[in-house]
Amino acid sequence: MTACTNNGGSRARRAVTAALVGVLSVGAAPMVALATGAAPASGDVSLQANDDSTVKRATVDYWVEPVEEYTYTGLGLGPVPKTINPVNEDSEDVIGLLPSKGDREEGGYYFYYVDLDAKAGEYTGDYEAPKDVTYVNEKGDTFDLTGYQVRDADGSLVMPVKASSYAVVVCQVLNDGNLVYVSTADTFDIVGQPLDAATLCDGLDATDTEFNYTGEDGSTTADAVLKRINVALDGRILSKDDVELSLWDKGGKTEITGEIAIDETYIVKIEGKSAAYAGQEVKKEFKLGKLNLSDAVIVGNVVTDERPGTGFDLGKAVKSINGVTNINWNGMNPLGDNNKRDKLSFTFESNPEGDPTSEKDVKGNYTYTLKASDSNPNVEGECTVVVTYADYAATIDFGNAGLTKEGEAFIVDLSEAEVSDFDVDEIKASFKWSTGVEEPIPAKSVDITITDADGDEVDDMSKPGTYWVRADAWHEFQNDGRYKLAAGSDVAKVVVRYNVVEATDVFFSYNQENYSSSEIAYGDYDGTDHSDKVSVKVMVKNGAVLTEGEDYTVSFQKIQYDGKVVDVDQIVDAGPYKVVVKGITFADSYEFSLYVRPISITTANVKVDAPYTVKVNGTDYAAYGYTGSAIEAKFGYWDGEKVVALDPSVYDVQYVRDVDGDDKGERGELKDEGRYMAHLTTAEGVENYRVDADAIIYVTKTGVFTDVPNNEWYSEAVYQANEQGYIGGIGGTTLFAPMGDITRADVACVLYRMAGGKINASEEGMTNEDFTWISSFSDVDPNAYYAKAVAWCTKVGIVNGYGDTFGSARAISTEEFATMLARYAKVTGTDTSVEDVDAVLTGVADGDQVSGYAREAVAWAVENEFLAKDGNLIDPQGTIYRARAVKIAVDFQPEQLDGSILAPKPGL
Repeated sequence: MTACTNNGGSRARRAVTAALVGVLSVGAAPMVALATGAAPASGDVSLQANDDSTVKRATVDYWVEPVEEYTYTGLGLGPVPKTINPVNEDSEDVIGLLPSKGDREEGGYYFYYVDLDAKAGEYTGDYEAPKDVTYVNEKGDTFDLTGYQVRDADGSLVMPVKASSYAVVVCQVLNDGNLVYVSTADTFDIVGQPLDAATLCDGLDATDTEFNYTGEDGSTTADAVLKRINVALDGRILSKDDVELSLWDKGGKTEITGEIAIDETYIVKIEGKSAAYAGQEVKKEFKLGKLNLSDAVIVGNVVTDERPGTGFDLGKAVKSINGVTNINWNGMNPLGDNNKRDKLSFTFESNPEGDPTSEKDVKGNYTYTLKASDSNPNVEGECTVVVTYADYAATIDFGNAGLTKEGEAFIVDLSEAEVSDFDVDEIKASFKWSTGVEEPIPAKSVDITITDADGDEVDDMSKPGTYWVRADAWHEFQNDGRYKLAAGSDVAKVVVRYNVVEATDVFFSYNQENYSSSEIAYGDYDGTDHSDKVSVKVMVKNGAVLTEGEDYTVSFQKIQYDGKVVDVDQIVDAGPYKVVVKGITFADSYEFSLYVRPISITTANVKVDAPYTVKVNGTDYAAYGYTGSAIEAKFGYWDGEKVVALDPSVYDVQYVRDVDGDDKGERGELKDEGRYMAHLTTAEGVENYRVDADAIIYVTKTGVFTDVPNNEWYSEAVYQANEQGYIGGIGGTTLFAPMGDITRADVACVLYRMAGGKINASEEGMTNEDFTWISSFSDVDPNAYYAKAVAWCTKVGIVNGYGDTFGSARAISTEEFATMLARYAKVTGTDTSVEDVDAVLTGVADGDQVSGYAREAVAWAVENEFLAKDGNLIDPQGTIYRARAVKIAVDFQPEQLDGSILAPKPGL
C-alpha cells in the first residue's frame, strides 16, 4: 500500500474512489467479519515465533484493497487487515481490533489505528503510538510513527472517524502478554466532504436561496446578515459548528464588518471547522435583494390621539411588515437627490365611510397606499395599509400562562398524560381610561379567528400542527352621551405537537433487531431492497403510538464514496445509509445508520465454473478442454450454502500460464494447454462486490474421459454430467463410450443420481422395502450397482418391468427414454402436459412413428427441445446412445437435486 503521509513535507491528497471498509459503531470492539461481510477468523492462531523478526518483517493483506483517501462520513472508516504473512511462515488470520488485555489470545494477531496528527488529550487514555514502528511516504522516505491510538470514550480501540492521517498497525500477542509489531505500517487519510456544492440559504429552509431586505433596524450590518445565512449541502443545513462564514466585497481585499448595500453582489467565504469539512475554503456570491411591498404582510396600528389623514406619520401608521416591528424607515426611504427622502410615498385613500377626505372625525379604519418609487434602491412594489382610529387602543391578553412557550409560540404537548390545550376562553381584551384604570372589553366584542398553516379557518386545535389565533377587539360604547371606540388586534402562534425523545420514544429496527442512533445496523448486499427489513415506531410517554405519514416521515439517504449524501427510495447497493425519521407533529428529526456490506470474493470462497476437473498430485482442479481458441472462464463464489454465479461485469481477470508450478509465468489468454493462475479483481465502478481472489485452472487436451474429445457437441454436457455426479466411466475406467447404447439399468442410475442419490459399487445397505420393490425382477441382483436406483425408480412409478424381468441390460429406445424422463420430471414437480400432442408430433417428420404409450411424453420432450431440435428426427424406436441421453438429461436438469425427493412419501 502506498503511504501518504510525510512528517517532513506535504501529505499526498490524490483523489481516488474511496472504498468504505468496515463502518463500525463507536465503542464497539468488532471482529473483522463485521467490517467485511466475510466469515470471521477461525480462531486458530499460531504461537510466538522464536525469532520476532518473522513478524516484524511480515506483510499484511486486507479484506479490500486500501485506498489513500477515504471521505469523511461520520462513520468509522479505514482498511481492515485480513491476513498477516510472517517471513518464512504460513499466513495467519488477523482476528480483529486489539481488545483489552484479558480478552487477547496468546499468539493471536490483531490490529488498531494510530492518528498521526493527534495531540495529547484528543483520545481517551492518551495512548501513544507504538515504538519501533515506521511508515514510508510517497517519496520513499521513512519516518517514525507518532501520534495517539484511536480510542473511544470508554478507552476501547475503534476505527477512525474524524478527518486526519492514520496508520494501521498490526501486532502479535506474545507469550508474556507483550506485543510485537509489523515494523512498517500502512497509512491512509480521511478527508473532509467537499464544500464546492454548498449553497447559501435564508434561515432553516434549505430551498430558500434568495435573500431580501426586511426593513428591520440593523438588518444590513455584516453581523446581522451572517447570522441570517446558513449553508446547505445536498439539502442539509450545516451546523454553525461545521463552518465559519465571513463577508467580503467582490474584488475587495478586506473583510466587511459594517453596513452592506442592497442589490449589490458580495462574497461569502465558507471555511470548514468540523472534522467533516476541516481545511476547506469556498467562496459564494451573495446579494441582499429589495423588499417587495407587493408580497409583504402589513399590519397597521391603532391610533387614538390623531385622526389619520394626509401627511400622517408613516412610522406611526405601520405596526409591522412581515412581522418586523422595529422598522428602519430611513433605510426604507433613503436620502436621494437634494438630500430628500422622496423614494417612498404614503398616500391617503379613504376614511371609514369611503370618503377620500378626512374632514370628519369618524372612528374606524383609514386606508393608505404605501408605494416605492422606481429609484428606491432598497424597496419595490406597493401595498395597502389600514390604520384604525379609535378612542382607546385595546390590549390583547392571550392568557394560557400554564403552557410552555418557545419564543412567542404557545406549545401544546400531546405527549403529556393530561394534555393542556390552548383555551381561547382565556383570551381577554381591555383598554385603559385616561386615568390609567383598566377596563375589560366584553367577550362579545372580541372576535376570535383560528387559521391553520394553510391559512384555512378551523374550529379547533386538537390535531397536531401550527395555528394562528387572531383576536380582533372592536368595542363601541357610549360614555357621557358620546360615541366611543376601543379597538385593537393581535395574533398568537400556537404549535400543537408531540414531545418526542429519541432515546425513549423512537424505535428503529433492522432485520427485527433494535438499534439506537449511536449504533450501526449491518446487512449484506444480496440485490434485494433492505428497506423492507427496516421498521420505525414512535411511541410517546403517554403511550400514544404515532402514525407514519401523519406524524412523521421515514426517508433514506445514501452516503456516497465522495462524501455526498443523496436521497434514495430503496436500500439496495452496498455502502452506508442514513434512515431519517423526520417529525411532522413533533419538532425534531433523528438519524439511524445502516451499512450494507459488499460481497467479498476471496481465494477462500471463489469457485471456477469449469466443465470438469483434473486430479493433480491428489488434488482436483477446475479444467477446460483445449479448443485452439481463447477460453472465457466462468467464476462463482460459495455463499455458505451454495455456489452463486459471478457476473463477469463485476470483476476483471488476468491469467498467468504457470509452467513450473511456482505461480509465476507469462501473462496472457487462457488458451494453450497448461496450468494457469487466474487473478480476479474488482472491476472499475463496482461497489457491490469486493473481488481479490486467485484460482488455479488447467487447460488440457485430455478430457475427463479419454474417448470424449473437448470439442464435440456433446462434450460439455458429458463433462457437466460427470461433475454433477450423473454418470461415471464404464466399469470405473476413463472410458465413457459416447456412441454406445445406454441400458435401462444405467438410465435408472442417471435419474436416481439426478434426484440426489449416490451409487456405490454394490448396494448392500438396501432396506427391506428396497428389496421388496425389485424382488419380482429376476434380472436385478440386489448387490448390483444399479439395484437401489431401479428400486427407487420402480417405487415412484418411473419404470415398469417386463413380466418377471426389468430388462436391466436391454438397450433403451428413444421413446422409452423420453417416457422415463417425463415420469421423473413429474416426480420433481414439473408440469409435463402438452396442449396439443398431435400438433407437436405432426411437426416432426417421424412423429407419426411414436408408439401410443409414449406420445405425450415424446411430445413434451419435443416441445421443450430435448428431442428433434433444429430439424432433427426423433428416431422413436431406435436405441439412444449414451452421449445423446446425457445431453438430454443435462438440458432438462443442469444441476443435481438435494435428494429430498428420495425420501419415502405417503401413498407410494
